[in-house]
Amino acid sequence: MLPPGTRNVLTTCKEAGVKKVVLTSSMAAIYATYGTLAADHAYGEKTWSPRELVREKGNWYCLSKTLAEELAWDMSREEDSPFQLCTINPVRLLCHGSVEIYIADEHNDLCACHHSFK
Repeated sequence: MLPPGTRNVLTTCKEAGVKKVVLTSSMAAIYATYGTLAADHAYGEKTWSPRELVREKGNWYCLSKTLAEELAWDMSREEDSPFQLCTINPVRLLCHGSVEIYIADEHNDLCACHHSFK
């Protein structure tokens, strides 16, 4: 059973007439395939962590992220849904105390940005 958090938030968005929703999901929703896909598989919007496999492996985090994101997409496609959905699937978020972000500049060199939270 999926905890009600995602459903509650999206129902509230629907009732409030929110037009755009960005859901921070996780790579766990699409990448926990346990070697069942080819090494060169291109992960995309049609790739999901296989529910039965992650359940069998006891990977409850991946299962919950997969179910929550699938629910969000289903709710966004409902005929009376006022919102467009966009999801992001980060590999890791580091936000306790400080964050280091690595980006490529116009010369394709890696640059590091550092930000401290107070």
